[in-house]
Amino acid sequence: MSLGAVAKFDVTACVSVDRTETRKTTMQATLNHCSSPTARIAYDRAGVGPAVVFLHGIGGNRCNWRDQLRRMSASYACFAWDAPGYGDSGESSSPRDFEHFARELTTLLDHIGAAKAHIVGTSMGGHIALSLYRAHPERVATLSLIATNAGMANLSDSERREFVHRRVDPLMRGARPIDIGMSILDVLLGRHATSEVRQHVIESMAAIRTPSYIDTVNAIVMTDFREVLPRISVPTAIVVGAEDRVFPVSESRYLASLIPGSTVQVLPDIGHMLNLEAPDALVETLQRFLDAHRLLATSV
Repeated sequence: MSLGAVAKFDVTACVSVDRTETRKTTMQATLNHCSSPTARIAYDRAGVGPAVVFLHGIGGNRCNWRDQLRRMSASYACFAWDAPGYGDSGESSSPRDFEHFARELTTLLDHIGAAKAHIVGTSMGGHIALSLYRAHPERVATLSLIATNAGMANLSDSERREFVHRRVDPLMRGARPIDIGMSILDVLLGRHATSEVRQHVIESMAAIRTPSYIDTVNAIVMTDFREVLPRISVPTAIVVGAEDRVFPVSESRYLASLIPGSTVQVLPDIGHMLNLEAPDALVETLQRFLDAHRLLATSV
């Protein structure tokens, strides 16, 4: 694959196979699209009920949420998008920043008919969730912020340069996103991540489009949500893996210290990719939190 080439995205990779049992209440996710003025957005949907929207991280796509959609679609309308420039979504004609992601997300909410939704974001997806709240707090029923932080602008200049250097410089020298993924796999995952999880992360990175990834990396280091966090008035759950080396537990505790009434749960022996490393534990955590605030979101 040449630099900048688009990897063929395998939609079938998003089909979850329950190897232990098949539940009668489980609904299979279906691939859908909607269009905004600047991009065509792909998303999976499963289930009916209060809307829950799942937002992937910088190296991911909607497939990373397949286990959550499979389990939670029994009681919620679950949506997992490909952010513009990722997966089966089109490239955007607008500059890539987090205000742009928030605008595209409101387009998706309009399309699915959700005046308010439970928003679940991991890593970069947490930043998109916070960007949505900053721009349109009236569209957010609850926030679930997973393995994320208060933004990157509060890091030192050297820390931001190192973040970009490890991810962008090799691409500019001809490497592929999958090469970046391989080089930081042990940073992304906890010690107990299975070979299946490691392969899923590699495949996610292999599907990334190089220009989109570079633009997003450069945008994410400029994020700063500290001014909006004290104004968050919706129920907020913060979840982090004890072995997260990207955004350590201290980042989640700092996030919680700025969001009134928020809670923090630390999952033991788990790294940065909670939705892949500990899908059952994450579902139980999310389900418990969302069930307490179920009716705050629009049913669709």
